[in-house]
Amino acid sequence: MVLMPHGRAVSPSTITITTSLTGTPNPSFVEVDGTLFSNTPVSFLWIPGTIHTILAFPQIAGDAGTRFNFTEWTAPSFSSPTIQTTFIVNSSETITANYQAQYYLDVESYGGVATTLLPAATPSSGWFNSGAQVTLTAPPTTKDPANNVYDFHSWTVNGIPTGPSTLTISMLQPKTAIAWYVDPPTIIGDFLGQGKVTLQDLVLIVQSFGAKLGDPNYNYLYDINGAGVINLLDLAIVARAMQP
Repeated sequence: MVLMPHGRAVSPSTITITTSLTGTPNPSFVEVDGTLFSNTPVSFLWIPGTIHTILAFPQIAGDAGTRFNFTEWTAPSFSSPTIQTTFIVNSSETITANYQAQYYLDVESYGGVATTLLPAATPSSGWFNSGAQVTLTAPPTTKDPANNVYDFHSWTVNGIPTGPSTLTISMLQPKTAIAWYVDPPTIIGDFLGQGKVTLQDLVLIVQSFGAKLGDPNYNYLYDINGAGVINLLDLAIVARAMQP
């Protein structure tokens, strides 16, 4: 109890200041009445009717490729979308600075030895809210600065092969999406450049059957359907194209 100047005893209220990041490994800074606190929650005993000012950091860095953006202050008695807000103590309550997690999406295109391709895959690299559904689109053909033409082959997302030129990913962590391009073949299945598909070409692809993107015996030329693995469909395409 606190004895007020008019002689009436008043019980102080417990005001707890916290953030939605409490429990993460990242410092969750707040400023209360001009004093900085690097970890939350923090609690205060304040007299009802007193006025206090709280300030949240607009953005807090997380692990690589992760950040948290302030969205609003919320409490049972009020809410505020501004990083700094002033309130009057009425009763005990918890006031929370809420943050939205964002993850970085790195979008790249590679063709042969070229790292600059136009038109490039979309969207551009950038930050996306946690849970956002992002559509990746790779042009079917593209060129490098020397005007060499490349055909789209496949996407990899965080090193995992995916197939179609257009796909949707969910941003639940930082991601690197690479659109891979290859030299367009003159004749599909003519791996030896003989001007036709022969038994020798079939033997080559059979020797790599089952190889996945990243395996030492994987060759993107044999992955004709761009599935990230040399499979039966690839063998069938070559077999059908064979000439004596």
